[in-house]
Amino acid sequence: MGKHEIEGICVAVTGYEEDFLRFANGDTVGACSMVKAAGAHPLEWRTETAFSSGGKIDSRIAQEWEKLREEYRNDTGNEYPSAYRVRIRVEVEALTPAETAAYWKERQAG
Repeated sequence: MGKHEIEGICVAVTGYEEDFLRFANGDTVGACSMVKAAGAHPLEWRTETAFSSGGKIDSRIAQEWEKLREEYRNDTGNEYPSAYRVRIRVEVEALTPAETAAYWKERQAG
């Protein structure tokens, strides 16, 4: 596997279904996109749920998850989806008021 680093001025944004960093150039970065850039293969949420739910759900839904597990195994040849050891290091430094104003002016300029 590889490494992926991103550095720059950004704001942290929380949303309805995700949290991300939006950089001055308009790029958005979430943790999943960072590990993907380093070589990981993210799972579709239903696949993750199908493998993580086990016997904790009623039998009707369990059959649907079993079907998804079988489909995944047939498509990939793997018994289980890949898992990864990930190290995320975040260093944060507050900008001065002048730097903050420059950031927002650049963003507004598009």
